[in-house]
Amino acid sequence: MPIVPVAFDYRLKEVGLGEPMMLSGDREVDVERFRQFYQDVTPKCPEKFGPVKFRDAEPSADPQ
Repeated sequence: MPIVPVAFDYRLKEVGLGEPMMLSGDREVDVERFRQFYQDVTPKCPEKFGPVKFRDAEPSADPQ
């Protein structure tokens, strides 16, 4: 199923839709495509914006 990235750019006051993307199975390739899409987007709260990564890339606090 394709993923369509969406961005709300608060500096430009625009909503951006990316091209539908099929995940390749290579996590680094896939996350880099998302990083490229969001690289020039200005978030509403830049101080809360972190690096683009897959959620499960961080160790889970829940051991289950």
